[in-house]
Amino acid sequence: TSGSIVSDMQRHLNPILTWIARKILGYPLSMGIITPLYAATASETLEMNGEYITCWARRSAPRGQANNEQLAAQLWEWCEEQVKDV
Repeated sequence: TSGSIVSDMQRHLNPILTWIARKILGYPLSMGIITPLYAATASETLEMNGEYITCWARRSAPRGQANNEQLAAQLWEWCEEQVKDV
């Protein structure tokens, strides 16, 4: 399943596109709080360092390059360079 929810964000779409989006997305707006609420309140999340919580409060490990320490260091250096004069 996807984590997509129906909200008022589609209000500016063509009515036909809105109807299609609601059929495809299908989950009510109230379901959108499940994942962040779980992430903020569940004690199990304290031990999830380096993992993600995806839609419907499921655990997920990052993909390959996300664990590459050399790439992470390069990204950090690049970010530091971008904000050094701010």
